[in-house]
Amino acid sequence: MREVECPPDPHKHFESNYVKTNKYTIVTFLPLNLFLQFHRLANCYFLVIAILASTPLSPVTGTTYWFPLISVLAISAIKDASEDYRRYKSDIEENSRVTEVFNWDRGDFEQVPWKQVAVGSIVRVKTGDDDCPPMVPADLSLLCTSSVDGTCFLETANLDGETNLKIREAPEALHKHLVGEPHQVDGHSVDCNLAKLKTLKVKVNCHIPDALLYDFNARIEWEGQDIPLTGGASGGQFMQRSTKLKNTKWCIGLAVYTGKETKIQMNMTDPPNKVSNIERKLNVYIIGILAILGILCLVGAIGAGTMNNSSELKGAWYLSPQNTSISFNVQKPGTTGFLSFFSFLILLSLLVPISLYVSVEMVKLVISILISSDREMYAEEDDIPSKARSLGLCEELGQINYIFSDKTGTLTQNLMEFKKCSIAGVEYGQGYCEVERAIARRQGRDLPDDPLPPPGEKEWSRCKDDCFLALSGKWRESQDRKIIEDFLFNMAVNHNAQVEYNEGSDIPAYQAESPDEGAFVQAARNLGKFFFCRRNMKDIHIKTSDGPVGQGVEKKWTVLNFNAFDNNRKRTSVVISDETKSNILLLIKGADTSVMPFIDVNACPYYKSTQQQVDKFGEQGLRTLVFAGRVLEPEYYSAWNDRFKKASLLSDGREKALRQVTLVLYTSASLVSTPRSLTLHGVTALEDKLQENVGECISQLAKAMIKIWVLTGDKLETAINIGFATALLTQEMEPLNRISQDDMLSDDPGWSKDAIESKLKDALLKERVKRKIIELSKLTQTPKPGGWALVIDGTCLRAAATPELKILFLEASVRCKAVVCCRVTPSQKAQMTLLVKDNIPGQITLAIGDGANDVSMIQAAHIGIGIRGKEGQQAVLASDYALPRFAYLERLLLIHGRWSYNRIGTMVCYFFYKNISYAFTLFWFSLNNAFSAQPLYDDGYQALYNLVFTSLPVMFFAVLDRDLHPSVVRAHPELYSAGHFNVRFSLARFSMFIVGAIVHATVLYFVTLEMLDLNTYGSSGRNQDLWGAGTTVLTNVIWTVTIVMGLHTRSWTWMHWFVYVGSILVWYLFLVSYNGFPPESLGSWDTQDNVYDVIYELGKGFLFWLSSIVTVSMCTLPILFYKYCKEQYFPNIDDYYRRVVKNPSLYPAEHLPSTSNLDIKICQPHERNFGSREYSPEAAREATRVEEVEDEPAGVQMEARRGPPQTPSGGGRPNKIKKDSQGILEVQSSSP
Repeated sequence: MREVECPPDPHKHFESNYVKTNKYTIVTFLPLNLFLQFHRLANCYFLVIAILASTPLSPVTGTTYWFPLISVLAISAIKDASEDYRRYKSDIEENSRVTEVFNWDRGDFEQVPWKQVAVGSIVRVKTGDDDCPPMVPADLSLLCTSSVDGTCFLETANLDGETNLKIREAPEALHKHLVGEPHQVDGHSVDCNLAKLKTLKVKVNCHIPDALLYDFNARIEWEGQDIPLTGGASGGQFMQRSTKLKNTKWCIGLAVYTGKETKIQMNMTDPPNKVSNIERKLNVYIIGILAILGILCLVGAIGAGTMNNSSELKGAWYLSPQNTSISFNVQKPGTTGFLSFFSFLILLSLLVPISLYVSVEMVKLVISILISSDREMYAEEDDIPSKARSLGLCEELGQINYIFSDKTGTLTQNLMEFKKCSIAGVEYGQGYCEVERAIARRQGRDLPDDPLPPPGEKEWSRCKDDCFLALSGKWRESQDRKIIEDFLFNMAVNHNAQVEYNEGSDIPAYQAESPDEGAFVQAARNLGKFFFCRRNMKDIHIKTSDGPVGQGVEKKWTVLNFNAFDNNRKRTSVVISDETKSNILLLIKGADTSVMPFIDVNACPYYKSTQQQVDKFGEQGLRTLVFAGRVLEPEYYSAWNDRFKKASLLSDGREKALRQVTLVLYTSASLVSTPRSLTLHGVTALEDKLQENVGECISQLAKAMIKIWVLTGDKLETAINIGFATALLTQEMEPLNRISQDDMLSDDPGWSKDAIESKLKDALLKERVKRKIIELSKLTQTPKPGGWALVIDGTCLRAAATPELKILFLEASVRCKAVVCCRVTPSQKAQMTLLVKDNIPGQITLAIGDGANDVSMIQAAHIGIGIRGKEGQQAVLASDYALPRFAYLERLLLIHGRWSYNRIGTMVCYFFYKNISYAFTLFWFSLNNAFSAQPLYDDGYQALYNLVFTSLPVMFFAVLDRDLHPSVVRAHPELYSAGHFNVRFSLARFSMFIVGAIVHATVLYFVTLEMLDLNTYGSSGRNQDLWGAGTTVLTNVIWTVTIVMGLHTRSWTWMHWFVYVGSILVWYLFLVSYNGFPPESLGSWDTQDNVYDVIYELGKGFLFWLSSIVTVSMCTLPILFYKYCKEQYFPNIDDYYRRVVKNPSLYPAEHLPSTSNLDIKICQPHERNFGSREYSPEAAREATRVEEVEDEPAGVQMEARRGPPQTPSGGGRPNKIKKDSQGILEVQSSSP
C-alpha cells in the first residue's frame, strides 16, 4: 500500500515526475548501442572474424573485414540514434510543459514545469490559459472543481484513443469544504477558497503503481472521515496523466503517482518481440552454412598439413622451405594444418553474408513505409491511414494460415441503432436488419424496404412501429403502459452518458462511454419522451412530457450507488431515489444470461415469450440487452447500503466484495424480509451494421486458403447469422456442427433451461463435450463439398480447452473451414489463438480486433492487427499493424503480404547465393595452390563486394518486384497459397541456390583460368599473374550474380535497368580508378601494389572480355532454359497465371482453377463453368503494366463474374500444373 500525505512528508521519497523514454545519452550511446548490436549472433561472428583477420593467421589484412563490419554497425547505429533522438525531443517537450502547483509558503498556485510535480503536490489544471495547457501532469486524485456539483470532464484520447468525454466527481464533502460558500460567477461555477486549501490535511491510501489504466481502489482520510475513491473509465475521482480537461474551467487534484509510475507510462511498453517465420528458418539454415564452412576449413587444414608433410614441398627449393610462415612450415606440418584451419575460416567467412541483416532491415523499413502510405488502405472519410507498427514482420503477412477475428467493431461498425424491442412479451419494431438482408441476397431473395416514418416524423426514430411513434404516443393507451414506462425510464437513467448542448439548440448531444448507451438514451427521448436533459454530480434530471421533445416537467433523481459494467458481471446496476428519498429503485441492464436468471418467473407471465424473442433477435443478428429492476424499501436499502460502504472502503479485494454485496440485491440470499426478485422491464435489440465490403473480404481470404475463426461475446444465434451475412458460413456447410451448453443438456429430461446454472456440473458437461468432439473428429475426416463449419459457445469451449481434450478438439476444428466461438471471454480468445499457434508447427496465425478485450489475443498471435475503431487505441497500441477497416485486410495480405514474402524469401536465398559463389572461387584457388589459404582477390575487392558491387540490385528487387499485378491477385486469391507451403524459402529452394552457387563458382573459376592460360599478359609475353586472374574471375562473378538477379525479376522498370546495369558499371569504374592509383598510395590496402595497372593491361586482351561472355553464358543460359521449360511444361500456379496474362489471346475465356481440391482440372474454354473472375484481353494486357511501382494505375479494372463459392478447404503441398494426355491442364500436388 502507498500512503500519500498532504502536505507532503519530506522524509518520504517517491519517483520524480521526470519522464525519460530515450535509451541513450551522448556518453552511453556508443558502448550501449554496440552492446545491444552484439546481441545479434551474426555480428559477434563477424567481430571474431575481424579480430582473427588482424592476427598473423589471416591471409588478408584486417581492414578487409573491419571496414564492412564497421559500416554495418554504423548504419544500424545511425538508425537507432535517429529514433532515439526523436524520443529525446519528445521527452524535452513533455517535461517542459507548464502546470500550476500549490505553493504552501505563498498560499497560492504558481506555474512550474511538469518535471517538478511531486507525489503529494496539489495541482490545478485550467482551461483557457495559453501558457498553461489543460493537460493533467501526473495521476491525480480529484479534490474539487469549478463546477457547483464538483464534476469535471476529461478527454482521454491520449490515454486510450477515445474522444468522448469522461466525467470525474470530486468527493462531495471535500468539494464543499474547499469551495466554501459558492461565489457564483456565471451561475454554474465556483472559486476555490485558497485559505482552506492551505490548511488542508489529508492522507490517501492507495495501491502501489500498476498498469491497469482505470483501476484505482483507494480511500482518503480527512477530518476523521474515510471517503472511498474509485477509478473507472468514467466516473470516480482518478485523473490520469496526459488526459485533457474539457468543458470545465479548472480542477484541483492531489498527485498520487508521478513519472514512470503513472498509468500511461506503465502502459508504454513495446509489443512482444516477434520473429518472422523466415528469420526462424534462416537461423537454422545459417547453422547448416556454418557446418559447411567448418567442413571446408577442415578440408583445407588437412590438405595444408598433408602438403607441408609431402616430399614435393620439402624438396621445392624455389619455395625456400627454410623461411617458415603460419601457412608454410614443412618442419611442423601438424601445427601448420591446425593454424591453417583459422586461416581458411577467415578467408571463407563470407559464406555468411555480413550485410544480410542490415539489408533486410532496410528493405523491411521501406516496405513498411509503402504499406503505411498505400492510398487504397486509407479511410478518407475518417482521415485514418493504415500503419505498419512493426518493421520485422512484413513477409509474415504472406504466410497467414489462420485468422482469429473479433466481431463488434471489427466486422461491424460499432454504430448502434435502436431497431426493435420486446416489452411485456410484445415485440415492437418493423423492418429488416442488414444481416437479414445480406443472408437473403446470398440466397437470391429480395426483402422489401423498411417502412418510412409518417410525414413530420424524423428519421431518428429507427424503431419503426405505430405504437412508438412520438407524434401519436399510442403506447400510453396500451394496457402495458406501466411496464413500458418502466422500460423507457430504465433506459433514460441507467447509464453514464453526459449531456452537451450546442449553441442555439435545445436538443443535446450525448457523450456516452459506449454506442449502446447513446442509443438507449436517444431511444428513451425519441420514443417515450423520457428526456435526459442534464446531470449534476449524482443528480440526473429527466423531463417527461406528452408534447414535443424538451418540454414537460423536470424531475430530479439522485444516484445512490452505481456498479459499472465489466466482462465478468456483464451487467450494469444503479440505485436511484427521487427527491422525497422514499421512492428507491434498483435498475439493471445486461446480457440475457446475466439478468434473466434473477427474474421472478412466477410473477412474470411473459418470461418465456420474452426469452423466445431474445433468441429471435439474436437470429436476426441484433445485439440484445435485458432491462429489469425492483423497488427497494428504505429500511432494506439502508441495511444493504451499510454493507456497500464497508466494501467500498476496502483497498484489497474491493471489486470482488462489491460484486458480492451487489448480488444480494437481486439473488435469493436474504438480508431482511423484503422480497428479492427482479421485475422484467423489457429487451432492446440494437443493430450494429457490418463494415463495408466485409463479406467480400472474408470470401477472398477463404479462397486464399486462409481459415477464419470468429471469436465473439454475442449469443450463438447472433454469431451464426453474422457468419452467414459475412460469407464466413455458407449454405453448403449446413447442417452446422454446434457444441453449446443448451444442446449438450437439452436431451436430458432432468435438466430444464431455467435450472441449468444451479444444477449443471462441470463433469457432466465435459463428458458430453468430449463425446461430441470425438463424433465431430470422425465426421470431419470425410471431405464435404462446402467444407465443415463448427460453432461452439464459451462454456463448452472451456471444457474443450482442458488438457485432456484440447488436442482432440484442435484436430477436429482445424479440419473445419470456418469456426465460430460465441460467448467467449478475452482470455478464451487468447487461449484459442495459442492453441493453434503452439500445437500446429509451421502454421502462421493472425489476430484482429479493435478493443481492450482483444489485446491478449492480438499479442498472442504471430501477427496482431488493431482496428482503429470507436473503442479506443489499446488494440492498436498492442498490434503490429493498424488498419482503419477490416476490408483492408484483403489488400494487406493478398497484395503486400504476398509481395513481401516472395521478395524477401528470394532476397535471402540470393544473398547466400552471391556470397557462396564468391567464397567458393577462393576455396578452389586455395586447393589449387597447395592448400595455402592464399586469397585470389585484392583486399579492396573483398571489402566492397557485398557493400557496393552486389547490394543494390537485390535491395531494389526486394522493394519493387511484382510478379503479378494487384488486380490479378485480387481476381484470383488462390495465388496466395504459395506462402502457406513456404515455397519461396523452403529448404529445397534454399539448397538449390546453394548448389547453384557452388556450380557457378566452379565454372567461373576453372573456365576463366583455362581461358586466361591461352593469353599473354602485357608486352613481356608472360601468362596472367595472380591479381590479373583474380580481377578477371571477380568480374565474371559480378556479371553472373547480377544477371541471375535479373532472371528472378518479374517486373522491369527503368529503375531496375538503372540499378542492375549501374552496379556493373560501378565495378568497372572502380577498377579504372582503384587500379590507377600510384604505388603505395592505398595505405594498408594493397601494400604491395598488387592491382596497380591490372585493368589497363587486362582490357587490352581479347580473352578477358571473351571469358566474361563465355562463363556468364555457361552459368545463366541453363537457368534460362530451366525456367522456360518449367513455366511451359511444368508450371506452378503462379507461372500459369503469368502466362495467361502475357498471352490473353490464347485464353479468350480463361477462368482460374479453384484450389479447393488438389486434383481439380482446368477444363478447355468451352467446358469452363467455374472460377471467380473473367479476363478480357484488354484487361489482361493492362494488368501487365508495372511501370508505376508504388501502386497500380487507377484505370485498371478487372470485371468479376462471381460464381458459387469454391473456397479452398484442403491443405497439402504446393500445386503444379501439367498437361495430361488429352491436353487438359491438371493441378497436382508436388514439392516446391
